[in-house]
Amino acid sequence: MELRQLRSFVVTAERQHFGRAAHALHLTTSSLSQQMRTLERDLQVALFDRGPHGTSLTPAGQVLLVQARILLARAERTRDAVRDTQPPLPLVMVRLGTGLPAVLAPALVLLRERTGLVVDGAEAPECDAVAAVAQERADAAVVWAGADADGLERSPLGTVGLLLVVPHGHPLDRPGGCPRASLAGHRILTTPPLHRALHRAGSDVDTACVTDPAGRPTGELRRQVLNRQGLGLVVDPGGGRAEGLALSALTPPVRLRTEILFRGPADAIVRELAEALRHPVPPAPGGFEPVRAAAAAVHR
Repeated sequence: MELRQLRSFVVTAERQHFGRAAHALHLTTSSLSQQMRTLERDLQVALFDRGPHGTSLTPAGQVLLVQARILLARAERTRDAVRDTQPPLPLVMVRLGTGLPAVLAPALVLLRERTGLVVDGAEAPECDAVAAVAQERADAAVVWAGADADGLERSPLGTVGLLLVVPHGHPLDRPGGCPRASLAGHRILTTPPLHRALHRAGSDVDTACVTDPAGRPTGELRRQVLNRQGLGLVVDPGGGRAEGLALSALTPPVRLRTEILFRGPADAIVRELAEALRHPVPPAPGGFEPVRAAAAAVHR
């Protein structure tokens, strides 16, 4: 149970309508609904009676509403008390597209260690990440290249190599790397964000999009690969790790470009963030290769 979920729960409970609550939270209705179902699953209770004209709280939901308001107020007081003990550190709010936190997290940690810059790097669906920047709820977003972001500036960051997920013992279970030509004739599965990114990039790898009804990014993909219903493509090694599965790189690699979105002109904090992500020391793991060209610079 996370504070973010509790905030979303309180707004939904107060508005008694998922659509209105999603609008107030600047989320899509499906994202909010997924958050609430995850919360219900974690608590093992139903919080809402869902009807065609809105929602109402179950008895369990009414109890949680009281406790959630108390917890959120206490969290706010705690945050204020901690902040009052020392001068505030520079803070940058950035949204990371689905799959990117695992790739970029080490560089963000190093950024704080080297500069003192605090990065709030929350993961968000692409549309929510773009909206957060456009609505000035975030300073920048890092997303897969080609996202629809009218009115925002963009600059390339680097590329990320995708990994092949196969059952142990499969003919393509090759620790030294799997020839890309070997994918011919196989059903290739990937998650919706990567499927869209591959399509935008004009990739020659034909993928099927797998959606997990439970909201886990790669849970259904792993299940289908284990059942030999196809092979998987993931960006985060953790997304393919499971008993009975193996990961390998493709040769030549399948790489996806990433870019940083921001409101122009870029201020100093966005330029510092972009520079740190392009030059992580040591280099970021997970197949991320930063761009080095001068054309990638975020201009003043």
